[in-house]
Amino acid sequence: MPYISKEKRDEINVFMDDLIDELEERGFMIGDLAYILYRICLAYINAYDYEPLFSIYNSVIGVLESVKLEFYRKKVAPYEDTKKMENGAIYSTREREKMFNEKTDRLIEAVEEAEGSKDKGLGYYMKLPYKTVIEYDTKEKCFIAWIPEIGKGNACGYGFTKELALEHL
Repeated sequence: MPYISKEKRDEINVFMDDLIDELEERGFMIGDLAYILYRICLAYINAYDYEPLFSIYNSVIGVLESVKLEFYRKKVAPYEDTKKMENGAIYSTREREKMFNEKTDRLIEAVEEAEGSKDKGLGYYMKLPYKTVIEYDTKEKCFIAWIPEIGKGNACGYGFTKELALEHL
């Protein structure tokens, strides 16, 4: 995770390596990983004595999602690329695009039907001119873009520039 300095990663790795060694000695299982991640999330929230707010919980979930994406990008995607080279792709690009478009169309139709009006469906709300706030976070050393009507912790984008933060929103 490149936004953490090498010095900080080296510092963290000292005790993480000890934990990993201990887990390997004890026969580390996937359930153990889930429990460890859960405990770390709880410890983070408790260490800063955060008030139990959805935005705090949602921020922690966002971190877990980022970890998931980083793991996928660094480990799973290269593995899948190797397997695709060995075994061939499951779908052609044209087939994938057709499937994606069909799923997207069905999703939009379902949302519009659930809302009861084609005039105020998902597309309508996506095009509304929401107020956007962009702030520089000195702790995270990046810009944060968010929509006040939705809440800072509920829909936000991060980036080293204002443009990137808006793009990730």
